[in-house]
Amino acid sequence: MERAILLIFLIIMKIYKYIFLLTVLTVETIIFSCGKNDNPTNPTYINTEIWNFIYNNDTNLKQFNIFKRKTDSSVVIAGTWKFWFDTSKVICPFFDASVLFLNDSIIRFFGNGNAFCAKFLEIQQQNSTFNLVVDGIFNNGFGSGKWQITFTNPFWPSSDSGIYSASRTNGSGIFP
Repeated sequence: MERAILLIFLIIMKIYKYIFLLTVLTVETIIFSCGKNDNPTNPTYINTEIWNFIYNNDTNLKQFNIFKRKTDSSVVIAGTWKFWFDTSKVICPFFDASVLFLNDSIIRFFGNGNAFCAKFLEIQQQNSTFNLVVDGIFNNGFGSGKWQITFTNPFWPSSDSGIYSASRTNGSGIFP
């Protein structure tokens, strides 16, 4: 019995280690990408905007994502997409996904990377590559739209979709 309890404890600690690592990577991205680029020796980004996203009207699924305008006027976004798979949170970090402007405020972006879900006890089942497509309207500090995501791990659902809302919390120079 004590051995079983110890095994369960070790499994839980492994799960929290991965969640902690993903959280640190997301916070690091936000900290080192915030604000206007005031470093003239590295003028990669000329404007940034930080947006607070809420997925599927669930305030437990809040996440800050950062839009960045490059010196060539292209825009990318970095952040994390979140949603529930059964009772487990799925975390999908992505970096520098290209943003397509269909007009001044209607966008589409494609993100991809490696997702994590603690639902599965086996380590090889906890991760899956993903492809994310997001459509939306961003104007006057508010945004909303729909999203769809697909996964490659056969233990995961093949796809999921939903809605989101967003509000600008910092920055300017990208959306009206």
